Amino acid sequence: MKRALTDKQLNNKRFKSTEESILLAYCILKDHLSPGLLARSACISRSTFYRHHENVTGIVSDYEIYIYNKTKTILTRLVKIKYLRLGTIYERLLGFISTNQTSMSFIVDFGNSDFLEHLLLIIEPKLISATKLKNREAFLVYINEVASLIRFWRMADFDRHQIPELVDKIVYLTNTANIRLSPLASFNCEYNRLECEKSHEICYNNIK
Repeated sequence: MKRALTDKQLNNKRFKSTEESILLAYCILKDHLSPGLLARSACISRSTFYRHHENVTGIVSDYEIYIYNKTKTILTRLVKIKYLRLGTIYERLLGFISTNQTSMSFIVDFGNSDFLEHLLLIIEPKLISATKLKNREAFLVYINEVASLIRFWRMADFDRHQIPELVDKIVYLTNTANIRLSPLASFNCEYNRLECEKSHEICYNNIK
């Protein structure tokens, strides 16, 4: 059965200290991972490692699941607050990322490349309403824009002092999304129409 990281564990000083050693060892070993090597590098026993994670390859996913569930709990609660500004929701999200800097840095560096996009899609209805983007592809471009800003923030170790400036940039992207990205939908529709006509023409010529 898969182990799941919990707040109780990560608030325990001993457990947290061991986790930090495991993550550091993971970052050092990277492409040469094995339970034995990782345990030795982290200065822990293999049995201690297995009390923390099911296997080496599962370390990243353990943190992804933990952070995703925590983020979902926070954002779902915020979205239910009537008239809460989107900027405030982003402030809370970025604050949570900054508070969990070690875990988030680990995920961004070693986890799924689209993890941040998945986090943002937790509040998809709120974002669609704010951006007024009806085209799915255009909306996903917006999501990628915001995720890219957060990835760039990683270079500053998710510095909390940069949150106000980052929120301003995200709000700007949100407020201008419909103007900037709606033409993308028209372009894609026209491109698809031309490709369809081209395909029909080739098919017709082959029949002749």
